[in-house]
Amino acid sequence: MKVSKRFISVLLAAIMFVSVLAVAPLTTSALTATVSNSYITMKVGETTTVSAIATPGQNEAVVSYSWTSSDPFNVQILYNSTSPSCTIKAVNPTTFSSGAVLQCIIRYNKFSMVPPYITQQASYTVSCRVVVPEEPTQPPTSEPTKPTTAKPTQSTTAKKPTPQPTSENVSTPPAGSIGGSSSKPNTSATEPAESTNNKTKVDFSQSSYFYYRNKTDYWVVDITKKKGKTTFWSSNPSVLIVKKISDTKVKIKAKKGGTANLYAHNNGVTAYLKITVCNPSLLEKKKTLKKGKSFKIGIHGQVGKAKFKSSNKKVATVTKKGKVKAKKKGKATITVKTNGMKLKCKITVKK
Repeated sequence: MKVSKRFISVLLAAIMFVSVLAVAPLTTSALTATVSNSYITMKVGETTTVSAIATPGQNEAVVSYSWTSSDPFNVQILYNSTSPSCTIKAVNPTTFSSGAVLQCIIRYNKFSMVPPYITQQASYTVSCRVVVPEEPTQPPTSEPTKPTTAKPTQSTTAKKPTPQPTSENVSTPPAGSIGGSSSKPNTSATEPAESTNNKTKVDFSQSSYFYYRNKTDYWVVDITKKKGKTTFWSSNPSVLIVKKISDTKVKIKAKKGGTANLYAHNNGVTAYLKITVCNPSLLEKKKTLKKGKSFKIGIHGQVGKAKFKSSNKKVATVTKKGKVKAKKKGKATITVKTNGMKLKCKITVKK
C-alpha cells in the first residue's frame, strides 16, 4: 500500500496542531466579577441584600460563592449559602468608623476542551464596605427644657435667704415674697419627674444579638427605679450560660449552636435579649491539590486559637497556622480543633 507524501505531511501537521492545543493555556479569557453595591450605609436593625455578579471566561464555570464579614458581631450575615446573593443585618454600630468588609470568594473551574482535558480550580474575591454609624443620642430633647427650668431652679437652689437671690429678683415683688416664689418652682419641678419615673424599667438597649460558639462576653442592663436584687437567667442553659456579676451586669458564654433568651428581672419587671449562637465552619471542607502545592485552611467564626492535625503526614502535612502542603498522591484528613469542637477537611493529592 502506497502512501502519498502529501497525506503524510497533512497528518504530521494535524498531529502538531493537536499537540499545540493540548499544551496551550486552558482559557483565553479570565473570570471577572463585581458586587452590586461597593459601599453600603445602614442603620441599626436594617437588613439589605448584596449580590456578586460573576462573568466567567471561555471554558470556565462558577462552582460556589462564600460570604464572610470582618465584623460579624455588628454586621451579621443572615443567609450565608452558596448563592451569589447575601442578606446582611446591621446589629450594632460598626467597631471602626471605616466600617466592616463584606467579602465574597467565588470559586470556579477552568477546563480544556481538548485532550488531556485538564481542569484547574481557581478563586476570585470581591468585597464591599458596610458602615453602620452610631445613632445620635438625645441631648437636644433635654436642652429645650433646661432654659425654662434653669432660672427658677437657680433661685430655688439657694434655700437660705442670702443676698444673692435677692439681687437676682430685684424686678420681682419685695424680699418677703422671695421665699414664697422659691417654694412654688420646687414643687412644680419635682412633680413631672416623679410622674415619669414612678415605675421600674429594665432595658437591654436592643432586642437581639449574635455570637459564635465558645465566645464570652458581658452585658450591662439599664434599670431605672431599681428595687431589691436583680435576677438573671437563661431560657436554654445548654446554649447560653449566665453568671451574675452585679445587679446591672451579667457574664454570658455561648456554649453551643442554637438560640436562647437572656432574662433580667427586677421589682416585678422582666426584660429579655434574644441571643443566637452559631458554630464555626471551614471555608472549604474538601480540597484537591497537586503534589507540591499548598493552601491555607480558612475558618469562619473562629474564637481563640485553632489546632490542626493531619491523619496522613506522608500525603499531606499541616502547620500550626493551618497551611497544608501536598506531599504525594493519596488522601488525608485535616482535623481542626476550634471553639471547643472538631472540624474536618478532606484532602486529595494528585500527581
